[in-house]
Amino acid sequence: MTPFGLFDTFFFLLAKTWFIWAPFTLFFAALESWLSYVQTRYKKAIEWTLLEIKIPREVRRSPRAMEQFFASIYALRNEPGPGFPTTLKEKYLDGEVTLWFSLEMASFGGEIHFYLRTPAKHKNVIEANLYAQYPDIEIIEADDYISRMPAGLPELYQSGFDLAGGEFKTGKPDPYPIATYLKFETAQEEYQLDPISALMEIFGKLRPEEDGWLQILIRPADPNPKTSHWKKQVAETIEELRKKGAKEVSVGDEGQTMTYTPLKTPGETAVIKAIEESVLKSGFEVVIRWLYFAPQSIFNKDVVQRGIAGALNQYASGGLNFFVPSLASKTAMEWHNFPYVFPKYRTAVRKKELLKKYQERSLPEETILAQWSAANFWRSRSVFVLNTEELATIYHLPSHLVLTAPFVRRVEAKRAGPPAGLPLFEE
Repeated sequence: MTPFGLFDTFFFLLAKTWFIWAPFTLFFAALESWLSYVQTRYKKAIEWTLLEIKIPREVRRSPRAMEQFFASIYALRNEPGPGFPTTLKEKYLDGEVTLWFSLEMASFGGEIHFYLRTPAKHKNVIEANLYAQYPDIEIIEADDYISRMPAGLPELYQSGFDLAGGEFKTGKPDPYPIATYLKFETAQEEYQLDPISALMEIFGKLRPEEDGWLQILIRPADPNPKTSHWKKQVAETIEELRKKGAKEVSVGDEGQTMTYTPLKTPGETAVIKAIEESVLKSGFEVVIRWLYFAPQSIFNKDVVQRGIAGALNQYASGGLNFFVPSLASKTAMEWHNFPYVFPKYRTAVRKKELLKKYQERSLPEETILAQWSAANFWRSRSVFVLNTEELATIYHLPSHLVLTAPFVRRVEAKRAGPPAGLPLFEE
């Protein structure tokens, strides 16, 4: 049968069986449309608070303190409740989705600021947990710094500025962890390193007319091994690595066989151990995106792009995971990026989309309809999972090892401690 004959047969069967598949298709489309609508409504109703964290001149706390902070806020995870009545109401009527947070670092002409955006109802819990780990910091509600720049591309161009940006993702599947801050810790203080110092060096050297913004969105991942895609993937990866090289061999004279698995090398054993230890800690779904603004006369996107890439590259480790730029979100079209068509138009569209995503602190949509309407249905999603230890490695308050530089927004007077009687929950 020719290919055309196969197509004819296929469409003939579709036409004859429409009363079977059409109702299911329409029901699925209607359900997706409704779910997309109620989730969008739920997200728009969320009230947000942007907190600025001012750092004292000396912070003698390692990234371990920030790891404890992330472990505590993981407990704030919400999701539609299990069971028929609860799921029907919270997921399909209320549109409830798991809330997320935004960890941000911004350089305004070389002056570095640290921010954390949280749902307003969690503000006091966030402050209490931050003060518990960093008693000397100061936390204030801040105006959104994105208003420093025009809200749209035409206005940005009219003001004489241009922008570049992108997202980063992991180069291997989620089960493979990155190198963490434990790699940088030593018993001798003179050899200790703070992994965030490389990023701060890049942001601290921006010229007065330049802005560099970094945004790390985090959403607590599903902890249930039966439903968590991350934990299922971890179990499958470990099983695959353990069986790597296994083969059936004949034994005896009666055609009997047995599975022979070669001994693992020290490197292979270390990878399996690292994956097993990684999943023991709570995980967060993560998106990393950045933006760079500068007058067109001095615009040089490589300053921030290559700087952030280099800073993230220090977390690469042999056999484990590493960070790579997401080509799907990059604001520059290059000839080797297939397909290289309408480069100017596509570059403008990507800049507009990335600026909007940064302003809204938005995560990729979950429903198929929402992905389609957001024009990212066919694009690779730059979402990956990091546990609390990995997350604290890439984002934490800089310690005394890097605070000798003059470009950090600091608290000038040492605090006596967090405010007494700080309420934890707000209605």
